[in-house]
Amino acid sequence: MLENLFARSLSLSGLSQSEAAEQLGCNLSSVKHWCAGRRDVPAGIYTSLAVLCAKIQKIADARAEEIYHNGIGWPTEITRIADLPAGSQEMVETMAIMMLASDDMGFAEQI
Repeated sequence: MLENLFARSLSLSGLSQSEAAEQLGCNLSSVKHWCAGRRDVPAGIYTSLAVLCAKIQKIADARAEEIYHNGIGWPTEITRIADLPAGSQEMVETMAIMMLASDDMGFAEQI
């Protein structure tokens, strides 16, 4: 089961394999091997991925606040200045909308 942990982590972060290689400072071949479970993932890679996921969450929180006050409009300064790859920017938007839709602030009726 652990051999799929890295691939699942990428999926949850919104990163493609090539975006992951760039963000994590490694080559695409390594990412492909880790996703397939052919090689062990160095512990530092998981730490870097966790830091990136925390950044995505923080930006999603800010984006949810922005949507709540100003509407959905895309793209925004929040995601542009975050320097995230495209897949993670889409994840930020999705997370922000889901947070608001599940909130008791009545936002779901506005979507």
